[in-house]
Amino acid sequence: MVDDVRAKAALRPIDVVISVDTEFAINSALIDPRRTPIGRDYIDADDGTTSHGLGFMLRTLAEHQLRATFFIECFNVFHFGEEPMASVAKDIADHGHDLQIHLHLVWLYYRLESWRRRLEHESRPEDRFAGWDPGEVQGWVSEAVAIFRRLTGRQAIAFRSGNLSVDLNLYRALAAANIALASNVGLALFRPQEPELQLSGGIHRFSGVVEVPVTSYADFFRQQPNRLLTTTGSTWREIAAVLESAWRKQAGPVVILTHPHDFGRLEIAADGSGFRARPAVLQQQRFVELCRLLGRERDRFRTSTFDEAAERWAQAGTENDRLLHASFSGFTARAVENRLQPRLAGLRRLLSA
Repeated sequence: MVDDVRAKAALRPIDVVISVDTEFAINSALIDPRRTPIGRDYIDADDGTTSHGLGFMLRTLAEHQLRATFFIECFNVFHFGEEPMASVAKDIADHGHDLQIHLHLVWLYYRLESWRRRLEHESRPEDRFAGWDPGEVQGWVSEAVAIFRRLTGRQAIAFRSGNLSVDLNLYRALAAANIALASNVGLALFRPQEPELQLSGGIHRFSGVVEVPVTSYADFFRQQPNRLLTTTGSTWREIAAVLESAWRKQAGPVVILTHPHDFGRLEIAADGSGFRARPAVLQQQRFVELCRLLGRERDRFRTSTFDEAAERWAQAGTENDRLLHASFSGFTARAVENRLQPRLAGLRRLLSA
């Protein structure tokens, strides 16, 4: 008992990052001519009185005095123009949060007058970063840096690729654009071809760029990471268990992936003609519990952002992967919640009809 107390006392706080991919929705518009992309409504999920998406996040973070990094998707401007995402970025910055670059290549179709004819010859719209010509990737990154500066009035220092699709060419392009940090790897979602990019966490360097992966973890009975640490795919018990495991193993940074639309859902009509906003109650509860824990246990978990931690991570040595595990109770809770959530959503729709 005494030795355990001493061991805990010797442990240092670890970095925990709440990262928020902030993006508009294609809404299947590239494959269904009846549909159109959804802009700020997708992020706000406002029912007329309350924003269940971005507004909920900003309120919750402020209540617990926490900052987050919001990765702002830039190529949506080819459809929406710059004002919609610029207004989102301003609201986030006004609340004191970090802004960095997020990029989905699928929006590039709207830059082409012939995009409908092009899609006639493709099985689905292309939205991956891995496998492209290095020069083309460098051009996209440079363009995104310029768009981000116009949207936010800031110089980006960090980048996240859409769908966490990545190869080594992307880091060369980021280095050429003077982007020092990245969070492109999410092993449980996308497994890069290069073995050196198959990372579940830690701090790593490629072409001089510091990569801080989105945390992947393992179910309690597995020896390989098979889950991405998110507020949609992980129960609160799993999130808490992974944080506890990371602190005991001193395995920071822990990077948690969220989106504003995780917490406020739009029920979109089948023909794409309209939608109704609703809170995603279970996901909101998880986020509140996360913020409550991080606000309460600052001696163990140092809530960081990419702008705040940039110098510290740059000076750190390469941190090796340490496999993090969720708990058995978290695993069983996920099975129960996954079964119950569709039924509860159906009940809420019935009661509000």
